[in-house]
Amino acid sequence: MRHPLEQDDTSYYTPSDIIHIACFYLDVNPNTLLKKGRTKELVICRMLIYDLLIHNKRLQLTFQKIGNLFGRHHSSIINSRDELRNYIDVYDEIRQRLEHLHLSVYRNLDYYNHKLSVKKRIKRYLRKSL
Repeated sequence: MRHPLEQDDTSYYTPSDIIHIACFYLDVNPNTLLKKGRTKELVICRMLIYDLLIHNKRLQLTFQKIGNLFGRHHSSIINSRDELRNYIDVYDEIRQRLEHLHLSVYRNLDYYNHKLSVKKRIKRYLRKSL
């Protein structure tokens, strides 16, 4: 079997493949994600990878299964999901990074579930123009 980065069909990716590809693009060691480190960059990388796994409709992973992959409680995954939603609303850089990661791993935005509403776009525009 070919390396995940060389596969044309992303539907065969396992959770482990997704984690390793995301780590490659985020320039993070997969083993570091499993440790208890709480640096801001590491926490954001975990959140982004959790998002990849949560929104993959083909894998249908529960919060508990994702937590087990990372040695975390399922409530930590739920809290990370909620926190990432807040970050995406506030920080364009994190939203763009997540979009790029979805495109890098899945080669499309089919699993990307964070499109801004028109109302939020208007609020951002007004904030930036003032």
